[in-house]
Amino acid sequence: MRSCGRPLSLAIHWSPNGADKLQRLLQPFTTQISSLTLVSFAEKSFAPQLSFEDLSALQDLTLYWSKVLRDNETDLAQSLSRLPCTLRSLKLRGLVFKPFKWLSTCNGLAQLTHLEITVTLLHELFYLLCLCPNLSSLEISLMFGGAAIQHLEPFTHTNLQSLSFNCRDTVRDPSPDLFDALTLPNLHVLEASYVGVPPHEELQALLARSNCPLECLIFVGVKITDEQRAEYLTFIPSLDIQCCKGKQVTLCHSWMRIFTNICHL
Repeated sequence: MRSCGRPLSLAIHWSPNGADKLQRLLQPFTTQISSLTLVSFAEKSFAPQLSFEDLSALQDLTLYWSKVLRDNETDLAQSLSRLPCTLRSLKLRGLVFKPFKWLSTCNGLAQLTHLEITVTLLHELFYLLCLCPNLSSLEISLMFGGAAIQHLEPFTHTNLQSLSFNCRDTVRDPSPDLFDALTLPNLHVLEASYVGVPPHEELQALLARSNCPLECLIFVGVKITDEQRAEYLTFIPSLDIQCCKGKQVTLCHSWMRIFTNICHL
């Protein structure tokens, strides 16, 4: 009641069995909630009766599982297929599922400008990019097995400005195929997280082909040689190249801030 009609930002810890209670909690504020974070510690998906389309002012939606959720996507797909047209940022953290089963029915992707998601097949990432033409920022985790990567047709995304991807949980590094097929003419920031050696030749070819205004290139978990650094600078002399160990501390602090203001259902 004290919100007086102003936009609301909520972070809620909930269980799938609390879907009805959650819906009742949100109902009086459907025209005010602009940011919603739902955190779950259960290895279950969202109940199908949880509808995000009723939140007519929602711009930022985060669904976070502390344990990786796999192979239980039916209920989640039903919820995600009903996204409001106001949504601009969608973050799916701790989720591993095949998006083809729900992307074809999802009505809220074309207007997204920021997306965080995990994919298990490289061509799914290209399908996502096709469905999200207005994306300016993408954080992608690549969790691939040992299966052969399908042939990828060349693809250009003209609006993507920031790309962050994590290859640390893959059996086979898919980034050479990714770099060979992508063209990103508006890319400003590229962050790549690796366990092995980054494919420098393919990455340099991507930068040359895209002719993009890249400002910052970040390698996470690996170091590059002075020679490799010099090769990147031949493409973009003003490029800021960084190497760091990881994001664990940053993410931990971020979620600690969320939990200090969290509600429990």
